[in-house]
Amino acid sequence: METRRTIVPTREGYERWAEVYDSDGNPLVALEERHFPLMFPDVNGLLVADVGCGTGRQTFKLAAHGARVVALDFSPAMVGRARAKGKIAQVYFVLADAVTSIPLKSGVLDGAVCSLVLEHVEDLTSMLQQLRRVCKLNGFVLISDIHPTLASAGAAANFEDPSTGQKVFPRGYRHEISDYLRAANDAGFRIGALTEVIVDEKFLDAGPRAAKYVGWPMLLLFSLVAS
Repeated sequence: METRRTIVPTREGYERWAEVYDSDGNPLVALEERHFPLMFPDVNGLLVADVGCGTGRQTFKLAAHGARVVALDFSPAMVGRARAKGKIAQVYFVLADAVTSIPLKSGVLDGAVCSLVLEHVEDLTSMLQQLRRVCKLNGFVLISDIHPTLASAGAAANFEDPSTGQKVFPRGYRHEISDYLRAANDAGFRIGALTEVIVDEKFLDAGPRAAKYVGWPMLLLFSLVAS
């Protein structure tokens, strides 16, 4: 029998998820860890934002490649987990809701990454307009998200709350590929590469919970250029 599921506001969900986020075996996270960093350009010496940084998975990768990183998230528990991983001089953590407003000056960033965030954003255009505002001309934005095909089958970001055993779903919204592309264009970006990552048998060693999705596109990756 399926564990009882509970849908909660997005911030509340990530506050509760923070305790186990890095250890709960989420197959989408595991798949993204293999593919998303391959998109990074040479960031040495650049100022880059990790928008929706969570526990800092991308933050510390960017810093290791020489970037100065502004890591933003609206969940105090997630930011706390990221900070606990160690202090690095070129990483600056900011508690902020990037959907409402990114608290940076216009045109200050060389680029940004947005990792598994947009599933939880209802108004994609508004969010991408914020990213365009803070990016320099020709700045990059790299985005990963759950693939719309998987979302259409009912999959969504979720975790099992260790204190209750409930399957908890932070509030999310379904988007089609056309929704992302239209919002990016409306926000002032050119579309770069777009990749659909399909689950195969080889991946199951790292993400066994993805077994029922073998042959399905699970992850959507794309790059934008500020124009």
